[in-house]
Amino acid sequence: DWWESLEPPKPKGVLPRVILSKPFEVACMLVILANTMFTWYTTNYEISHLDTGSTPLIGAVDQAFVLFYTLELVLKLLVHRHFFFCNADMRWNIFDMVLVAFSISDLLLSAFSSAGGQTADVTFMRVLRILKMGKLLRGLRVMKFFTELRMILNSLAGSIAGLMWSIVMLLLIFYVFGLVFVQGAAIQLYLHRDHMPPDDVERVLRDFGSVEGAMLALYRACSGGDDWSEIYLVVSLSGDMYKLLFVFFIAFSQIAFLNILTAIFVNQAMELAKPDRDALAVEHRRKELEAYEELRALYDKFDPDGNGVISLYDFGAQLRDGPLGARLGILGLNIADTEHFFDMLLFAADAEDRGIDKDTFVEGCMRLRGAATGVDLHRVDKHTQCIMHCLASFRTDTETRLAKLAEILVSELWEAPLDEVHNCEAPMSEDVGAQGRADATVAGVSCLHKLTQL
Repeated sequence: DWWESLEPPKPKGVLPRVILSKPFEVACMLVILANTMFTWYTTNYEISHLDTGSTPLIGAVDQAFVLFYTLELVLKLLVHRHFFFCNADMRWNIFDMVLVAFSISDLLLSAFSSAGGQTADVTFMRVLRILKMGKLLRGLRVMKFFTELRMILNSLAGSIAGLMWSIVMLLLIFYVFGLVFVQGAAIQLYLHRDHMPPDDVERVLRDFGSVEGAMLALYRACSGGDDWSEIYLVVSLSGDMYKLLFVFFIAFSQIAFLNILTAIFVNQAMELAKPDRDALAVEHRRKELEAYEELRALYDKFDPDGNGVISLYDFGAQLRDGPLGARLGILGLNIADTEHFFDMLLFAADAEDRGIDKDTFVEGCMRLRGAATGVDLHRVDKHTQCIMHCLASFRTDTETRLAKLAEILVSELWEAPLDEVHNCEAPMSEDVGAQGRADATVAGVSCLHKLTQL
């Protein structure tokens, strides 16, 4: 994965702009489609003219296609250089290179075969047939340009491993049941062959004369190649037990086993059909832009006066009387308390009570739409921690100031220095009298004045 995720540097110049442009990609797609139709025509022509072979025009057109593919490959190599083999499209790039190599080899061997005469044609016939398969594979390049076709191709490619294991499981099941039916047929032929009609003996030997023949007969029965009732008539010659066993095999294969295999393939296809990260990012961005434009259009509905500012009264009236509340709900804004939602928009924009402008409305709604995400919860947690830290600092500062206030009060009431107050534990005398209480009151006011100066 890391090899494919390497990001090549952005190429600069006229040639990269042309090769990486959309018109060049469309031109390559049209050439591939034309080559596919041309291969269709030449295949029909060759089967209809086995004696004459292909015409010079067909050969010239085929060479032109090979020249175009070679030129395209060389230009891409010049643009991407070694990143041609280590980027997101590396599989398609290697596939293109293999097809070009097959096409060039086909042209060279065809020319050499024509120059060598009939002997050369016979010698290279099988090799040429293999190389000509490259022409058929060129049509697969069309899937590179269409997302849906590429998704289907990825699903098929990802199901190959599951297909192989499914075939192995089928072979095991057919092998077990085939052994049983072949042994039953052998017992039946050993005991009653002389009394059986020749046609029945021939049918038994045809379908259950060997283990591989029995496996093929069972495959035909469960896949629709033959009606299973015909195989049932052959099995019924071996006895009632084998008839019941064959009915069980049909029920097991049709109801259970094949449906389980189908479910496995569907599950794999669903997993492989998921869009890639780039497609998800583009789709998410498209939905965000659509919601942004929808909110800007809704703002004009909330602002019938056109003054560029909506008030709480206008906002609540439009939500109560019009369909705007439902449209906001579709965008993920389920407003239960109009005043509370309006206050949140004002707080987010740091605006006054006079109203909200269009940009503030759109940005606030985009932030509030949908369910809370992990980022939103982390932001709330961070703000809560900041508040707790501020409260702790305020508590410490308040306790310090109250302690200083207590020291000043005791010092003023006892008329003692602060350093002596800390070491004094005796309470104030009860014989203070009226004058003492008046002096204490004056001292308390003085202490409060000093507290305000801390």
